[in-house]
Amino acid sequence: DEGVTADTVNLVALNIDLAPVAELGFAASGRDMSYMSSVFVDEINDKGGVCGRTIDLAQVKYNALEGATARGESCVEATQDRANLAAFSVAYEDPVCVTEGGVVMIDHADVTEGQSADSGGLLFSRKPSVEDQYLATVQYALDSGALDGKVGVWYGDIRSELSDAFEDVVMPILDEADIDYTAVRTDFPGPYVPEGNAVLTAAATEFASAGVDTMLLFVNNLNLTGLQLELDAQGAHPRYVSMPISANTTNELFAEAYGTRDIADGMEYVTYTASPTEIDESDPVARSCNEVWTQRTGELVETNTFDYQLVGTVCAIVDEIVAALSVAGGALSRESFVAALDSLPAHHAPSLFSDIDWLPDYHFGPTLFSVQDYQGGTNTMVTRADRFELEA
Repeated sequence: DEGVTADTVNLVALNIDLAPVAELGFAASGRDMSYMSSVFVDEINDKGGVCGRTIDLAQVKYNALEGATARGESCVEATQDRANLAAFSVAYEDPVCVTEGGVVMIDHADVTEGQSADSGGLLFSRKPSVEDQYLATVQYALDSGALDGKVGVWYGDIRSELSDAFEDVVMPILDEADIDYTAVRTDFPGPYVPEGNAVLTAAATEFASAGVDTMLLFVNNLNLTGLQLELDAQGAHPRYVSMPISANTTNELFAEAYGTRDIADGMEYVTYTASPTEIDESDPVARSCNEVWTQRTGELVETNTFDYQLVGTVCAIVDEIVAALSVAGGALSRESFVAALDSLPAHHAPSLFSDIDWLPDYHFGPTLFSVQDYQGGTNTMVTRADRFELEA
């Protein structure tokens, strides 16, 4: 019933189909992530598996642009089509659906503390909580003086729980600090849908009319880029400060695809990761993972690229699962697997500033932040050496 037999363990990988989103300029890589995870699972199985069990890995691919429908169908595949001990993903946006089915979920997506609480202890996030990302962004914006003038706040997500968390966390801070701000919420994935474009255009007009000095952004990259283009068209050129949820490490791709290099020059991104263009063989996990990749596929991936980082990211997720399977040992169950994940020592994963240290009562990734500056002339992101933690 839990996807475990004497000689096998069932796992499932949930993967975004990058082909549809690539047409919008969203995909930073054309790679098939299902193939990538299979490569590293095959490496484990070819060496005998874990504690006498080989891994039977099912692959589920879904179109993220279809929203809840696609996520629901993929959730059914992960939780009902066959019994699985655990699921994992680089960016699955409905992890609680998986945990509601009793399946452990290891995710590299944005997760709220409310979602974690609702998972019954089965959800493990490799990122900081959404609330901590919000807090870090506001903390930096206040400390840097970005909020001293008129401020525009552009926030929201197709996942309403993220928008609601923003209103619970950020709005009270802005109000208490007596910030002069205009806030507009969007519940659409971006300007490529008519409803989303209408909200974006109206928001840009409102921000431009208010004469905002700074735009504080809590949206995905499509909404962020769309607003930059619209504000520029209306003659507004504010300072831009963005939170990590904007997938900011792919900004170079968006600037190139949408022609915002000049507009976005100098933009500041609060972040907890180094840019892909900064990841090379000096990162020991990325180096080791890419060596395994080359041995098994014959491909030598260029360093300082999104693909080089992605290989390391997928590999590290598989490695975390294998480590937990090893700790759980022969008496493997969902309960023992969760306890094993809880007991893993703090460990590095490519591009993160500090180690992942999952605890029994807080299954989130590291909470060390910095700021990346976008340089339009070279179309690169540069991460500041300064790091900061959330203030108490």
